[in-house]
Amino acid sequence: MQANRSEPLLNPVDRPGGLFLRLAFYMSRRLYGRVIAPLRYFYARKPGLLRISLRMNRAAEKLSLEPTLCSLITIYAAFQAGCRFCQDFGMALAVKAGLGDLKFQALAADDLSVFTEREQAALMFTRAIMRSQDGHADAPPALRDQFTDTEIVEIVYLIAMERYYNTISMGLGLNSDDLAPRLHAETRTTGRPGESAVKIA
Repeated sequence: MQANRSEPLLNPVDRPGGLFLRLAFYMSRRLYGRVIAPLRYFYARKPGLLRISLRMNRAAEKLSLEPTLCSLITIYAAFQAGCRFCQDFGMALAVKAGLGDLKFQALAADDLSVFTEREQAALMFTRAIMRSQDGHADAPPALRDQFTDTEIVEIVYLIAMERYYNTISMGLGLNSDDLAPRLHAETRTTGRPGESAVKIA
């Protein structure tokens, strides 16, 4: 019998075992007001993979690329993949970082005209990789003009990391947690974006 993919493939785990997972659930509630779906459906069944995701995130935090550009790349990759949870989660992280959302809204419309030449080059490269069907992505000519070799490697890392998270969420049929709208409302009410957060999905 084929699973109905309008609902998650698995049942959620709402009572995790072990201190590490309980702490992760607590921090998710504190940061986002709820336990995010990947924790309940994926990491709760394989806590060691959460540790891997946290290490991946720490590596991403040490990249030389501008934080705003990193957010644009990962959110655009999520839009290209069609991952509803990842799109919402990426927007939520952008809100919490106080980056604003005008450019992020343009990503949803696939309109790159509002971005700088540097941002356009990175986003066009992201789109080429995410849409590649033959195992080869054609880099836009401006990529080498705008980025060093090391920065290009960093862009590829961000896209690869986002693809990993996209596969988790889409493979398990996870939908949006509606984090971004809630955080937008919180920011308008309090005038501040809230605590910083880490990407684990």
